Amino acid sequence: VDKFNYNYWQLISVFTVVFFLSILLLYLYRRYTIKSNSFIAKPVTRSSHNISTPTGAGFIIAITYVVITLALLVIFDFQHTTKIIYFYIGALFATLYGFYDDLSDRGTLPKLIVQIILAGWLIFLFNEYLNYVIPFEAMIYRVITIFLLWFFLVWFSNAINFMDGIDGMLATGSLLILLSSSILMVLINVQSVNAFFLSILIPILLGFLYFNLSKSKLFLGDSGSLFLAYFLSFFVLETLSQKELNVWAWLILFSHFLTETTLTTILRIFLTKDWYRPHKSHAYQNLARILDNHLKVTLSSIFFHILWLLPLAYSATLMPNLGFALFLLASLPVIIITFLYGPLYSKD
Repeated sequence: VDKFNYNYWQLISVFTVVFFLSILLLYLYRRYTIKSNSFIAKPVTRSSHNISTPTGAGFIIAITYVVITLALLVIFDFQHTTKIIYFYIGALFATLYGFYDDLSDRGTLPKLIVQIILAGWLIFLFNEYLNYVIPFEAMIYRVITIFLLWFFLVWFSNAINFMDGIDGMLATGSLLILLSSSILMVLINVQSVNAFFLSILIPILLGFLYFNLSKSKLFLGDSGSLFLAYFLSFFVLETLSQKELNVWAWLILFSHFLTETTLTTILRIFLTKDWYRPHKSHAYQNLARILDNHLKVTLSSIFFHILWLLPLAYSATLMPNLGFALFLLASLPVIIITFLYGPLYSKD
């Protein structure tokens, strides 16, 4: 990314072109879905929406990202490894299955199998790094550690999916995580291709938010949530392996998503027999119903990230020895809100 370090006009030009291209492609996709009456999400009991809305926009987001970044790799002659090619293979697999699921709704089990496969693919890609960082010599402990990581990656994919419940929530949250991680790398003087390739998704998500932030005209769908989960998982592992950001900074940036979904699931296990079924009892969904306004809840999440999570994540990059305490501090407001307005409030 050296060619971009001192030429911000090039960066601005690339981001501007990508932003307007994503708006154009998403507009054309929306027109097609309405005309053909395909990829339409109809309201169901667990929906936070009451009108039919085109879904599957994540397919356009993912394909735009893959094509743009491949073009940049060629145009600016970035040095890359076979790992980036393997990344694209996983990204396309996640997106194409998600798009197929958006079309025909294959159910929970097939999607879980895909999430397990994608998690295994990521572990394969970072096998060398994991062999280096896993502290145990005994094979049994190494296997247990890999299994726990595999479980966490599958859970992370579900957490991303669970946060796609009201207008703009998942897209703005993902965008802010991408922007924050890129800013943190700049602040600690990490000049990395990863920061650039993380940030390329930002203008694409901004283009999507034009259609999704208020009174949604497009949904991400499973093609979007599966792609975003895979994308974010890959770059978390990549930046960890390159020692560009530490694990505490990442956990803090994801603490809203991870804490709310995990605590909500734990509470539902105790509250209902069918805890594993689709629901709309997350705190952010209940708050959207209470306020009768998705935008206010999404904006509150944005301010929470900027004013609370980002400063704590930056502190964790400077003081990694305090990382666990900072992560608990970051999660505390989410824990309180989830107890007040999550499953205990809705009792569904």
